Amino acid sequence: MRAKDIPVSHNQLYLRPLKMSARDKIVEKIMTKQALIRGSNYLKQVECPFLPLGIVPHLFHDWNDLHIYTYCEECLVKVKESPEHAIIKLAEKGQTPISLK
Repeated sequence: MRAKDIPVSHNQLYLRPLKMSARDKIVEKIMTKQALIRGSNYLKQVECPFLPLGIVPHLFHDWNDLHIYTYCEECLVKVKESPEHAIIKLAEKGQTPISLK
């Protein structure tokens, strides 16, 4: 099953624009920091940041001592492009990346 085959509701979800202004990048960094601070109240990651599917153990990206897991290679590319966006998406699901510490 591919990402485009799965219906996902985008109501009130943070969707990352293709081109971001300097202000948008700062807002994204602030949202990421807030999500990581609230992370102690969240569950550990069990779903892909972008799809409502489970994670695959060998598909992950390390970022700032965090493992961000994904379901497929397409999602892994998105995580590598912007790990901040993936963390925000996980926070919307009430999850946090797994810490390497």
